[in-house]
Amino acid sequence: MARMAGVSTSVLSKWRRGESDPSRSRLVKMARAASVSIEWLATGEGSLDHVAGVQPQRAAGPQEMDLELLENVARAAFQELERRDINLAPDGLARLVRVLYRHFASKGDQPDHDTVSNIIDLAAYR
Repeated sequence: MARMAGVSTSVLSKWRRGESDPSRSRLVKMARAASVSIEWLATGEGSLDHVAGVQPQRAAGPQEMDLELLENVARAAFQELERRDINLAPDGLARLVRVLYRHFASKGDQPDHDTVSNIIDLAAYR
């Protein structure tokens, strides 16, 4: 996430701890990288779905969904939440899996620990 925002990991850590705030351009880069709206990333409010400059996606049908990726994303999210001893309500857990799935599906990547952890932090799921 730090690389995608064009900052060092120490700057990203300061943002996550609330010691400083990202610039608007950095916030836009992070929102696009995580496939979430800027408003939602900055405040936790508003629509999760709309990314600035991108049309909202229509709901994917079963034939368009990568079920193996979905399982890998869910597993990575559950493991990271368990490792941190974070308990989310079902709505929060579903939203987290959706954000992670959209991120990794848009990148064509499999989930990795650092990205999952960063998105959890950026989405303020603590």
